[in-house]
Amino acid sequence: MTPSTWRSRPFPEDMRARLVRIAKLIEEKGLERVGEPHVKHLEGRLW
Repeated sequence: MTPSTWRSRPFPEDMRARLVRIAKLIEEKGLERVGEPHVKHLEGRLW
């Protein structure tokens, strides 16, 4: 899927709600304090 396809297919409501909840957690607590399973530290190259 390309980014343009993502924009033409909005996320299902339940997935959107989960993303919003995780984004709020990150805003409130900071990325360093929100751990797995929501965020995971990566080392090395991503791509």
